[in-house]
Amino acid sequence: MTLALVDCPTGLAGNMLLAALLDLGLPESVLHRPLVALGLDGAYSLAVEERRSAGLRGLHLEVRSLEADPPHRHWCDLRDRIVSAPLEESLRQRVLQVFSLLAEAEAAVHGCASDAVHFHEVGAVDALVDIVGVCAGLQHFGIERLICGVPPAGHGRVISQHGPLPLPAPAVLELARRLAIPLASSEGFPEAELTTPTGLALMGTWANGFGVAPGHRPRAVGVGLGSRSLDRPNLLRLVLAQPIDAAEPPGQPRTGARRRLRHARRGPRRCRHRARWRPGRHARSRCGWVGRRSTGSSGCPTPPHRPDSRCGRGDVVACALLR
Repeated sequence: MTLALVDCPTGLAGNMLLAALLDLGLPESVLHRPLVALGLDGAYSLAVEERRSAGLRGLHLEVRSLEADPPHRHWCDLRDRIVSAPLEESLRQRVLQVFSLLAEAEAAVHGCASDAVHFHEVGAVDALVDIVGVCAGLQHFGIERLICGVPPAGHGRVISQHGPLPLPAPAVLELARRLAIPLASSEGFPEAELTTPTGLALMGTWANGFGVAPGHRPRAVGVGLGSRSLDRPNLLRLVLAQPIDAAEPPGQPRTGARRRLRHARRGPRRCRHRARWRPGRHARSRCGWVGRRSTGSSGCPTPPHRPDSRCGRGDVVACALLR
């Protein structure tokens, strides 16, 4: 099973998620192909740049609209375009689910029918690229389970086409209420929007849970950076991992690794059968092999060893199998 873990200490945004996928090695063709199928060829460009945020590296993504006069898209028109586009069915359903969540949340906060919602912000080209690109990217990596951290939503105010809006954004609060998504405290953060409706709708669609990551073995880490400068690293980490088998205690290496670790602790192979020697008696090693004290005439190829530093008791000798 391929497990994805989203660590979002400074919030969720669509461009940060997409940047983290690109940092994992997602080919840009994977996200361009469905966007061309939606008729957006030539409507946007991607500016991908490696940057630093408070000393930590990551990729920053900016989606630039090439439309001279971007239209206000109604949800009903956008839905028809997605339904009729030649997309993979699984991708189509994911994209429709994300946009449906956004439309219903916007309709609730504006007091109108969802079909009448104008996606003047959420439906802009950059949001289309983020949503389609993230869904295509997660499918490309074969994600079967996704756990997302609890995101802070932000506080203060944000300027929108409706004027100043309080934070968390109304659509973010509505999405969190509908999907029972927990929101972390924004205490200690500067006034800023930390979680966007697009980012929360994406995780509301894909995440199997919100909270602490389960036991796992990380395989790859992608880092997406936010655009705003904060008093801390403004980043999102997307970890591809293998879940730890429930039958195997966390912290224990796999069978092959345990064997190598055991041999390394014992030292060279010829010395692995260590034993405590007692005069006139057989010596029994820790692993149960029996031998006699090595002497010059015994034929044992290994001379006696120094006392075992781990237990500090008795003389430690090399053992040979009794034939």
